[in-house]
Amino acid sequence: MTATAPARAFGLDGKGAIAEGFDADLAIWDPEASYTYGADDLHDNTGYNPFEGTTVKGMPRHVLSRGELLIRDRALVTEAPRGRWLPMRAG
Repeated sequence: MTATAPARAFGLDGKGAIAEGFDADLAIWDPEASYTYGADDLHDNTGYNPFEGTTVKGMPRHVLSRGELLIRDRALVTEAPRGRWLPMRAG
């Protein structure tokens, strides 16, 4: 629903679908989870959290990328960064 059109618009072959040969990133969502962000909740190196103090309802419980579990029960379970550069073309 949120990946197919952008992948097509930016010419990202192998993205935007849950299908064999595609890079699928999936989030298993818990719509009942409630959470208030703290100062150090983001996995980045910016040194601050612009969402600190904000309470949200609904959180990802598990996240998979290219078939590998990255987050289990809201805890990071992978070691190294996994991102890679994909050139895009307007289409």
